[in-house]
Amino acid sequence: MSEAEKLQLIQELELEMMADMYNRMSNACHKKCVPPKYSEPDLGKGEAVCIDRCVAKYLDIHDRVGKKLTALSSPRRRLYEENARRTKMNEHTIMLVSARFSRKLTVTLHFRWLNRMSGFLPG
Repeated sequence: MSEAEKLQLIQELELEMMADMYNRMSNACHKKCVPPKYSEPDLGKGEAVCIDRCVAKYLDIHDRVGKKLTALSSPRRRLYEENARRTKMNEHTIMLVSARFSRKLTVTLHFRWLNRMSGFLPG
């Protein structure tokens, strides 16, 4: 696999993870801040404030989780990659496995955070 192909793959995985995070954030904040039945097409002031706060908290926690994940996953990722090399996986497979490991851990931490924070979000 060439360097250009590796870079393309990494960019595609990052884009997929960003889209996934955006969708989860949108769904969580919409569920928390917008009632299921509404009569006006536009957000009310309270709903808009709620969504602003929810998104700000979500992004702040996403940043914190990302930093913590980086600190926690570096040794684990190296071990995981070393095990993959021992089993003679090719570089492409190692990169995919490593990216999926990070994504799985990120998603797990986000869901734990959402479960904890659901009582603290404005609404």
